[in-house]
Amino acid sequence: MRNTNWFVLGLFTFSLAPFSLTIGGAGVNVNYVYMLFPFIFFLAGIKRELIFRKEPALIIVFFSIIYIAGIPIDILNDGFVLNNPVRRLASFLIFIFPLFLSFIKFQPEDLETLKRAMVLIASMYALGSLIDTVLTMAEFAGSEPVSALKRKVGSQRYGFMLALGFIITMLSTEASKKRRFDVKNLLFGSIILIGIFSTFSRAAIVSLAGGLLFLFALRFFQKKHPRIKRSHSIESKNQTIPLDKVRFSRIFMTFAFNVVVLIIFAIVYKVDYLDFYMTRITNQIITPLLSSNMIETMANNPLSSEGYRYNLYRKVLEYISANPFFGSSYKGLYLIFEEYNGVASTHNQYLDVFLRVGLFGGTLWLLLLVKILRFCRHDESLLTGFVVILIYGLVHETFKLSHGSFIFGMLLSFSYLRLPQRSNKL
Repeated sequence: MRNTNWFVLGLFTFSLAPFSLTIGGAGVNVNYVYMLFPFIFFLAGIKRELIFRKEPALIIVFFSIIYIAGIPIDILNDGFVLNNPVRRLASFLIFIFPLFLSFIKFQPEDLETLKRAMVLIASMYALGSLIDTVLTMAEFAGSEPVSALKRKVGSQRYGFMLALGFIITMLSTEASKKRRFDVKNLLFGSIILIGIFSTFSRAAIVSLAGGLLFLFALRFFQKKHPRIKRSHSIESKNQTIPLDKVRFSRIFMTFAFNVVVLIIFAIVYKVDYLDFYMTRITNQIITPLLSSNMIETMANNPLSSEGYRYNLYRKVLEYISANPFFGSSYKGLYLIFEEYNGVASTHNQYLDVFLRVGLFGGTLWLLLLVKILRFCRHDESLLTGFVVILIYGLVHETFKLSHGSFIFGMLLSFSYLRLPQRSNKL
């Protein structure tokens, strides 16, 4: 790897790091260092051309009009109290930040560097989460239930990054002709997967499972619709081995190893991971979905996670229907609903966008997702990983967070490039 690529790898990895501050009782992501990329590239002597693109410029103008439309409301409702208008301005800037990455002409090799950065930061975060979990389990020594462990070390904000890193690791094509399985991929994949379990995030596990199901479905239909360009085999010990067989064997081995590790944890620290997850997934996901009165049950149980989301989603949808053109003009829940004062999350990436920019702005944003999906179809690991993020976004914010907005902006920028055929090499 050249020195330039090492520097870019470090910069990309740093941009994906989860830095946050507590403002008004809520955690706010503040790592938007990617907005300084042109300046950093210039100082480092890295040639990345700035280029004007009409489409993202018009999109920024459109979203700016939505912000401007809310200024009279700021004056009428808030007078000259700066707190609310300033928070709305910050929300608007954070929303459009990733779009500015489209004005940087990245190099084709930057895409592979981005994928390496995703795996590296996911591994680092997973390792830190695993260490915290082990130390906490040793402190509890079996005296506390797993739910208490979840409250102390559990996390939802980075689960989709771990699932994305795992997918990219498992679907990579290691250019090794001497061995069928690469120890590096198995090691990184195992660390990330254990880290996913250590976050106690149902969304991360369900979205990862959804991504793998998508991959299997893709394989099932690919013979009739071969639209995903990929390598079909690798050489190992003078034998041609189907790439799918290598990948799926790698996934199976990683999951099997992690199950063994979780069993060891359960025995040594008296913490039954498997029972905790199986109980939560069965009682809070599978059983409600099979229930004939699922909606009524959630509505009547507002203290549960599902009931809270149901009532929150209903309020957000009512607000969007009453303000279809501009939504809240980038106001968050805490500025709209008095009962949600101090709450910064809608627990749904898509509803959050439609809430802030209305139906037309939300539809335009969805079209950007489609553009990114069309770009990712040429890279199997990115496509499956992006599907994982989309699934995760059904119950949590993703692209609203700084690391998610960086991924959104980078992939959108790459979608404007005509890249040569890419491999899945990690």
